[in-house]
Amino acid sequence: MTSVPKPLKFLHPHYPELQQLYETWPRSDDKSMFADILSVLAMTYSDTQPRWTLRYRLLAAQLLPEDSSSLSEPGSWGHEYVRHLAAELSEEYTFREQEEELEMKTTVGSIDDLKFLATQCAAFLLGHNAEPDAVDLLQELEIADSLVDLVDENTYARVCLYIIRYA
Repeated sequence: MTSVPKPLKFLHPHYPELQQLYETWPRSDDKSMFADILSVLAMTYSDTQPRWTLRYRLLAAQLLPEDSSSLSEPGSWGHEYVRHLAAELSEEYTFREQEEELEMKTTVGSIDDLKFLATQCAAFLLGHNAEPDAVDLLQELEIADSLVDLVDENTYARVCLYIIRYA
């Protein structure tokens, strides 16, 4: 709960009601923003609702028009949010690989949506001295080759050292 922005902490007791309210709203930019906020609040409900932080994040992205860029970057919600989202991305990707083998219907978003979000999270992590987390995330989603586009003169040495030492 300490990683949730202070004003949103007051919404914690109302989270189930907010989820019900979300379902009644018509598709709009406001509903997308609402899903983004529910994504942050879902971090505190990860024990009872697994991967709902990711679910609402993907819903927020789906609700925006193609030409809109009003969805906030994952990093705008803070480091703990990005780390939580990265963990859920890894779990969801693993789940979907198993689901594909069983030929079951997937949930919100596509594999490409997961990979795009993972790239956004990795860019944030690289910019905040969390190179191991970024490398691990991209490896788990099988897109480690995208590291080439994400590293810069400040991060490439630490990324290379991590890959050499632990990969």
